Amino acid sequence: MKEMRKIELVSAESLPRRLEDIKKSFEGVYDVPLSADFREINLNELHPTETFLEKDKLSLVFQKIMEEDYGVPIIAVEQGGQYFIIDGHHRSFINKKLGRRAIKAYVISLPPFSLRPKVASSLDEIPIKDVGEIEDPI
Repeated sequence: MKEMRKIELVSAESLPRRLEDIKKSFEGVYDVPLSADFREINLNELHPTETFLEKDKLSLVFQKIMEEDYGVPIIAVEQGGQYFIIDGHHRSFINKKLGRRAIKAYVISLPPFSLRPKVASSLDEIPIKDVGEIEDPI
């Protein structure tokens, strides 16, 4: 029997801790204090930092958005006017496929000397892969 994997989506309750952990991580890398601003970002301006999306997680995110209005903001970093997704690739992808133009985000602005990640240039270019079955889809 195939072992089922468990997917835990970010919740409104878990997002502040996740944001703080990510912010602290970048502060450690760049050795400067950073802040996170809340705003809406055009989905066409987002650059992914993951190399693929999980098919089963996409299905779960789609279901939660359609049935429960799941709208937890993503976390992105901004560098030189460009936005890179740190947390929320699946939410961003599904919202774009639903025809939405923008998504709510917490944006961490990086110092101008930061390096640009080597990633796909748009959400449409991320491959989708099967990574395992979900133990509890709800």
